[in-house]
Amino acid sequence: MLELAANLALGFGLSLTQYFVLRVVLGQSSSAARAWVPVSTLLFVVDYFVDAFWLRGAPPMIALPAAIVQAAIFALAQGILLSDMLGMRSAIWIWLAGMALFYALSFALPSSLLSAADALVAAVIFGFMYGAITGVALTLIVWRSGRRSMHAL
Repeated sequence: MLELAANLALGFGLSLTQYFVLRVVLGQSSSAARAWVPVSTLLFVVDYFVDAFWLRGAPPMIALPAAIVQAAIFALAQGILLSDMLGMRSAIWIWLAGMALFYALSFALPSSLLSAADALVAAVIFGFMYGAITGVALTLIVWRSGRRSMHAL
């Protein structure tokens, strides 16, 4: 139960920070922007349940493809919301590419970072990577959105 609460708080905290960027920094106030926190938090918790109850102890030949599908569903849902917010379909592909890069780098990190003794260090590293990569993706999406609207004038 404590693990569920921690994952719920983590998912809520990450998505709330992203919503702050979308709402305050980028000025997005659409229904898709308002859906960002509940959708992202829900997907984060579902991801935890899949990992905790279906994939715990699963052999790598099952766990790795399942993790890829989970990541793709999560990234696709957020990409669709971004696409709706900004009115540009390419936001989906840019967001998917950014999230794919994050997950690829996550798998490339040494497994020793994932041990219980290094949990705080791992959380900081993953948080920094996630923030940096998604920040670059959001910047690129907004930059492309601005360029597109300038060409429409």
